[in-house]
Amino acid sequence: MNTALSRVAWCLEPLIPPLWPDDGKRRLRHRRAATVADVGCGIIAAMARPPRPSQFVTQTTFGDNGNCLAAALASVLGWKLTEMPDLRGPDWHRRMTDFLAPRGLRPVVVGRRDVPDGSRVLNIGLGDGPRGRPHAVVCSGLTLIHDPHPDRSGLLGLPQHHVFILGR
Repeated sequence: MNTALSRVAWCLEPLIPPLWPDDGKRRLRHRRAATVADVGCGIIAAMARPPRPSQFVTQTTFGDNGNCLAAALASVLGWKLTEMPDLRGPDWHRRMTDFLAPRGLRPVVVGRRDVPDGSRVLNIGLGDGPRGRPHAVVCSGLTLIHDPHPDRSGLLGLPQHHVFILGR
């Protein structure tokens, strides 16, 4: 298993708006320990509660310039799509890292086999989309729970990689 996922971690919850810093950057604070299964596998999520359908974000651009990854990240964090960086292109991981670092978070990419069985932690699944290009969706463990594309057609098969958002 990936060493980044082998540590015991804490779930985080976004601060409520009146407590946000004046610079407008959302920061996260420790909320409570993750479930026993999630702490045992060392995965941390940006949310301590089960997802609500209202938190899921739909992408607004499509094709080669699609923003499915930004929409999936916004859905996992429970933030707005307008607060997300442009994550299109081959250097998406660097841009995601640069965006999350000031907020005390970092992305960790793992293969499908490195996701523990039974995990329910929200993450971003990456795989082949039905429209012939790479696509990002929201997963709970290995289970797809939201496709940011309006047609909600998901992926062709299982995600090849998962992006977990970890605390520093």
